[in-house]
Amino acid sequence: MSIETMKDEMEEMQNRLTTLQDGDNEEEYDDMLNDVYGGKHGLIDVGGIRFTPAFILHELDPVAYSLGLDNFNDAEIADLEAKIEALGEDITSEERADQEAKTN
Repeated sequence: MSIETMKDEMEEMQNRLTTLQDGDNEEEYDDMLNDVYGGKHGLIDVGGIRFTPAFILHELDPVAYSLGLDNFNDAEIADLEAKIEALGEDITSEERADQEAKTN
């Protein structure tokens, strides 16, 4: 992978990290809840009316929803920070190798 490609990837990760830190990813959290708890069709039937698990949690227990979103974001942030750090080290190594190649 070229240095420029790695830098582009790092920029994308940093943008994603900002989104997570700002908490602007409720839709992604909702999708995860619906995938995990939604059953066969992603919906839960209550009295003949179908609801998504995310909607039910958000409406019936907004505190639990908010805490779950925070935990979801914290896990994603930790993972992303580790990936960004590793990628930064890779970029530094590649830049050093390029500098050494130019001086030799």
